[in-house]
Amino acid sequence: AKDGGGDEPPEQFLCPITMELMEDPVTCKDGSSYERKAIEAWIEKHGTSPLSREPLSKNEVFPNRVLKEVIEAFKKQLNVS
Repeated sequence: AKDGGGDEPPEQFLCPITMELMEDPVTCKDGSSYERKAIEAWIEKHGTSPLSREPLSKNEVFPNRVLKEVIEAFKKQLNVS
């Protein structure tokens, strides 16, 4: 981590909707990743991508397994140090 902020998660680990560390990250067709519950609730309410404002449906949300693994490794690293 740069500038000694080793405990702070990288911005890409945070859901753009909740601004919290993602537990179940998903990717949408807008290319962004979100926390699954947050984006599903957003889609139900708005029917669009929160970032691009383009139409978005729940069947256009896919698990982001790589990001989930990287976040899990980050959390383990925090517990160790």
